[in-house]
Amino acid sequence: MKVVADAELWTLAQAVAYFCLPHGEPDGERQKIAAAVLAGKHSKALGEAELAALAVFAQRARDRMERDRLGADHQMLTALWIKFLHELDAPFHPDGIRELKESRIAARGKPMLYQLLIENRGSPMWVGPRTAAPGFLEADGFAFEELLLSKFEPSPYSSQWRMIELQPSEPRPRRAGTSERTEAAAASRTRRELRSTEDYKAVYGKKLVDALGAVCADELAKAEHGLLRKGGKDKQRRPYASDMSLAALAEQLKRRHHVLSDYSTSTLRATLPKFVACPRGRPASKPAAP
Repeated sequence: MKVVADAELWTLAQAVAYFCLPHGEPDGERQKIAAAVLAGKHSKALGEAELAALAVFAQRARDRMERDRLGADHQMLTALWIKFLHELDAPFHPDGIRELKESRIAARGKPMLYQLLIENRGSPMWVGPRTAAPGFLEADGFAFEELLLSKFEPSPYSSQWRMIELQPSEPRPRRAGTSERTEAAAASRTRRELRSTEDYKAVYGKKLVDALGAVCADELAKAEHGLLRKGGKDKQRRPYASDMSLAALAEQLKRRHHVLSDYSTSTLRATLPKFVACPRGRPASKPAAP
């Protein structure tokens, strides 16, 4: 992976100017208008409907930033401001939406991830769900869509983030006397090591991790009607096991337990390995129809 050291950081006024105001005015003028509206001031540059919608959002934004103890000049990565605007129901302008679409199209073929900084036994650690893209090396980090739709505890806006760029994978020569399967197992050994419960809570939130623990216990208690059986036989001695894939299990748990319904399948899929041992690899293909 490669850390994007020059990733641009914005203030809320810059984000509002870019995503919520028409792009007819220069950037500097739009930022002045946005700053005035966010401060609760009137702006003659906006129509009454636009001003009213922005005023409602501005109050929500001030309340949220006060709750998270963020100053008016607080800076974040653009993706986090998009999450902030979306979460507080900001009035996105078509010009901002178009610019976002064009930038996402331009970024295709250059996968970027977002990593969250946590404290792990007194040492800093950049974390995120294990992510793979065809033709690129695996890395830990949140894709843009995961960052936008996932819930975080504590607030993601008061946490420290960074962007990384996935690096193209290159075939490596196999060492003499080893098989492809042995090479693959050795290369992925560290990827299979589970993080501690506190690490999972730092990334996905205490609420989700505790809820998953309770849901898994409930499924085991249902015996033959449950989705899980008693585990402890894998190397990590996880308390539960399933014959379903992580993705399929995440979908089933969401349907059966309302407490998980607000979480994305990708977030559940990344958190479940703390509790459940599931089959690795692709399921066996079905036989051809006669």
